[in-house]
Amino acid sequence: MKNNNFWEEKDVNYRTLKADELSRPTKETSLPFVIESINNCSFDFLYDFAKRHKAVLRQLLAKHGAILFRGFDITEPEQFKAIMSTFTKKLSQEYKGIAPRKHVTGNVFTSTEVTDHAILPPHSE
Repeated sequence: MKNNNFWEEKDVNYRTLKADELSRPTKETSLPFVIESINNCSFDFLYDFAKRHKAVLRQLLAKHGAILFRGFDITEPEQFKAIMSTFTKKLSQEYKGIAPRKHVTGNVFTSTEVTDHAILPPHSE
């Protein structure tokens, strides 16, 4: 049976980033909110999860500025777009930031492409 209570889902873990996961020390403790696969990492599970919990995901996005989905089997840009489209319809067709990124497909862009020696602090766009 599918769980409609976000906080009681058994196949995911909720947390923020741990100190050893950060690229540099920061006092920011809530960015991003991490939703991590425990038992079911399939695209179908995450798609259904996002559809069932879109209201909570919107609240978490507003509160934390970012959500990191970790450990899920998302291998295609179209899958990523489908997941994001379940809880927001405001996906941009163009990237207006200044950091170097590449257009992958539709509303999907690469992460910031900077060299390893550059420090990229936590941020929200």
